[in-house]
Amino acid sequence: MQAQDIIWGGNNKCEIKILRDIGTSAGDVIEITYNYMSDSYEAKKDGNSSAIIVSEASRRTLDNIYLDGSSSATIVRVIDCDDLKLIVEIKVFQDIINFNAMQGIEIEVGEEVIAKMRVKDKENPIGYLSDAFKYNDMLFVKGYGRKGANFTLLSKDRVLNVTRVDNVYVASNLVRYDRNKADFENLYILKGHISFVNATQGASISREVTERMTKIVSGGAYFDIWDAYNDLERLFVLKQATENGVMEYTSYECTLTDCFEYRFHLKSSFEEPFPDEAQIDSTDNDDIKKLDQFENADQIKKLNSIHVGTFVEIENDNTCVIYDRTSSERKKIPNQGYLYYSVVGDSVRLMRRENARNSILARECPIKDLALIVDKGVSVEKTNIHEQPITNMLTRKFPDKVFNEKQRDAIEAAINTPDIALILGPPGTGKTTVIKAIIARFEEYFKKHNDNQIPRILVSSFQHEAVENVIVGVDGNGIPSERKGGKRDEENKQTLNIREWRNNVTIKLGEKIDELTEGIDYSKETLRDKVYAWEKKGKEPAAGIELLKDELQDNRLKLSSELIADITELLSRTSYTSASQKVSQEWEEEKDEENSAILNAQRLTTSSYADDGKRQIINLKVAIFNGNIHCSDGTEFIDAVLNSKGKDEEVFNKYVKIVEKLKQQYVKQKTVATSIDSLTSIEQCLKRMDEELNQERLQRLENRDEATAYILQNYLELIQDEHEIQSIIDKYSNITAATCQQAMEVGRFASSHLYDLVIVDEAARANPLDLLIPMSMAKKIILVGDFLQLPHMLDPEVTKQFENDEKLESLNVLKKSLFQRMYESFDNKPAKVTRTVQLTKQFRMNSLIGDFVNREIYQKENYLLDSSDVDDTKKQANLGMFHDKPLVWIDADKNHFGLEEGRRSKYRPQEAKLLVDEVKSVLKIDMNKTVGVISFYKKQTEYLVKLIKQELTETQQLQVEVGTVDAFQGKEFDVVFLSCTRANTIDIENQRQRTGHLQDRSRLCVSLTRARQLLVAVGDRDTVECVPIIGSLIQECEKGGGYYEQA
Repeated sequence: MQAQDIIWGGNNKCEIKILRDIGTSAGDVIEITYNYMSDSYEAKKDGNSSAIIVSEASRRTLDNIYLDGSSSATIVRVIDCDDLKLIVEIKVFQDIINFNAMQGIEIEVGEEVIAKMRVKDKENPIGYLSDAFKYNDMLFVKGYGRKGANFTLLSKDRVLNVTRVDNVYVASNLVRYDRNKADFENLYILKGHISFVNATQGASISREVTERMTKIVSGGAYFDIWDAYNDLERLFVLKQATENGVMEYTSYECTLTDCFEYRFHLKSSFEEPFPDEAQIDSTDNDDIKKLDQFENADQIKKLNSIHVGTFVEIENDNTCVIYDRTSSERKKIPNQGYLYYSVVGDSVRLMRRENARNSILARECPIKDLALIVDKGVSVEKTNIHEQPITNMLTRKFPDKVFNEKQRDAIEAAINTPDIALILGPPGTGKTTVIKAIIARFEEYFKKHNDNQIPRILVSSFQHEAVENVIVGVDGNGIPSERKGGKRDEENKQTLNIREWRNNVTIKLGEKIDELTEGIDYSKETLRDKVYAWEKKGKEPAAGIELLKDELQDNRLKLSSELIADITELLSRTSYTSASQKVSQEWEEEKDEENSAILNAQRLTTSSYADDGKRQIINLKVAIFNGNIHCSDGTEFIDAVLNSKGKDEEVFNKYVKIVEKLKQQYVKQKTVATSIDSLTSIEQCLKRMDEELNQERLQRLENRDEATAYILQNYLELIQDEHEIQSIIDKYSNITAATCQQAMEVGRFASSHLYDLVIVDEAARANPLDLLIPMSMAKKIILVGDFLQLPHMLDPEVTKQFENDEKLESLNVLKKSLFQRMYESFDNKPAKVTRTVQLTKQFRMNSLIGDFVNREIYQKENYLLDSSDVDDTKKQANLGMFHDKPLVWIDADKNHFGLEEGRRSKYRPQEAKLLVDEVKSVLKIDMNKTVGVISFYKKQTEYLVKLIKQELTETQQLQVEVGTVDAFQGKEFDVVFLSCTRANTIDIENQRQRTGHLQDRSRLCVSLTRARQLLVAVGDRDTVECVPIIGSLIQECEKGGGYYEQA
């Protein structure tokens, strides 16, 4: 608290003149005393004093304060100072209550009070209370009785209620303070040894955290250390939930845009109760109000909550906005209830880890000695497999691929290991291709040695995108992989994979059917053709009845008596209804009022769309979504318009075309109302009729080729429906794809799967506890990764505990990934079984970039990244920029482009502007170039995204991806721009503070290996050259190996 924040005690102002300078200035607090002997006043400051001269009016003010005997405590603040003339403000209080060291009191602050703090204040609640309520060693209090049982502390905007219970002072409530009351408050001053102490569950959690940290630091068996880590995460899950508290709401509303938007109307005002992107649950169980008393997350799980979605913001202090971007339908949320930080997902995550760990330690997993392999890097298994890596089948499967020596070694190690193999794959060395080859080769091997049985295979990774990258083009049992979990948006890579597979199969089967049916006449339209035409026209019930009548008349002798009876009964009901309702197939010209209104309201020009087009197109999406308007194109075209804000010409034209088609359909093809309410019965009868006719036809077919073609044709028609394909995949695919976490099912109805082969890509990035999950389900394990790129994922709350702990500086067990630990263990031991292989030849990058990365990163760790086989003629940007050198440094020095800005996350506007200008130049020359823009800081990334949206056309933006380093592993682009951002004057001896994330070799490794043709780094040389790798890059460019430019 500052002196100007003391708003109580009245507004007593007067002008005084001191006779000598006592060192006062505006804002100072001084003391004024009355001298009875001389009947005059004195001013004092820091031991210096001076008599003062006052006017009659000021004298009356002072006398009223100091001589009437009603007040014994004042605080005097100098408002203005002109040489020896001062204007002072005197605050008057009832009394000063002193607490010496022996009498000092502590005020305990619990969860209930902290929950009512602003988000930023919750980070350090005790510090916040001290800053807000204390002025030097004074606090301002009202309601302080003789015994001090209950009282209220005041700050400029908050009130803290304090109660004494059994000689313990406890903060009981924190609310807003009405400043309008300040002039009327009669307050006391508490002075001396008074402090706030943390009495929350978080404080006890902190003690438990300390215990776990001690256990980790003390070392011990590998599993013991990670058990302690997992316990830490469990504690932080509960801590996160209790710290964020509970919001009570009185009602809510839901709007469908490109997602479900929920707005909860809160019972009381809040500012920022939840962290950004927090997952939020809802419940109407009042027990949640006791959240601060819960001892474990399982108590929260028992509340029968509903997951709402992702927290977005608080609107107007009393509306909580939450988006659900994953669900396909609106959720049934209580009309009134409570919102709180979700822990269910975290609890399931921790449960999977625990299940895997228990299975491994109890030797209940397929590889009985897996605990020994993980802990000591020792395997007692000996192989009796001696398979060749490359076979004729594999060559046919990969006709355009010639596997190099190390890739062959990797396939051989994977097939012949009795338990586990580890493949170290630097950037561009073909990890994904090798994984696909291992899957194909293992299937061939397994069938040969297991009576042609098909193996169960799991493909996994630490995140969805890495899983999807691997499964594209991988067929399990001749069909796409089964995808567990994953993204729910329709256009994910699994969906694209299914469509690509369907298109390939359609072409191949079409050719085969033509071959088998040459010379056979298929001109007659089949029932399936007629049903398909009926469905395309909207499944009009009357037309369906007529189709049933006609087909029954033509095929009565071929159908079963049961089906004939069912169709006859349906037709009899229809006849009765037709007489009363006059069912008709005549097309009705008059449009359905509601659907017509929606379609006619669509804004079909870009100018009219800018008016209220978004609202109208969302109405159309809702109508399609609810089935009121049938649209075979789904709602993807609407999402595309919303995402482009109606500005993408191609997307908008497609939208206009579809709307015009819908208008024609609902104007001309609307049928007269009918009471035939059993459309499902019509569909079922037609389906059964089709099946019986097909069966009858197969039985009478004498031509084997024709019968085969007929079966293939039915299959071909079946797989045109993606839902049918998914059903086939679920039943028959032998390859499952899932993240490490989602590979294991938990819960009452969970089914446990074991796999003949488990392959984990990006294994070096997986948290060891998550990596153990798929490993615990495997008869054979193949881990693929690169520990010289980004490190494994650790919980930020846990790692934050270790940042300032000197004991952990030399503790590598948490820093080193499980993949690296096992790779180094097996690589350093002589063995008859090869379990480790490093892929060495890269084909992604221009050789100059590849050689630089090899020299500065891989060779220094005794590994190899060989670019000798790269065809640089195919790795040239050919832009006519930077003298066509593939490696570029642009020096944006701080004198011309300014210093970095921001506290924790940094950004540098002028560097960003320079970089975006260079991106524009690239795309102006070659619009087809893919461009990656990488930053080490989130704020710089956000600034770059904003600039790119302003400076680039929408078409150009489609070619550019911007992100932090962590989002770029596994990706590649023609051209990559790297924003170094750091530009400061911090002493070079303090390199960590000077250069921040640039010190991280793994992040630099990822950043420097994304470009195929051109890598451009932009930064302040003076600041960042002290980082060895960047310094070498600058020197390489300056000496002519690359291109150096002074911006």
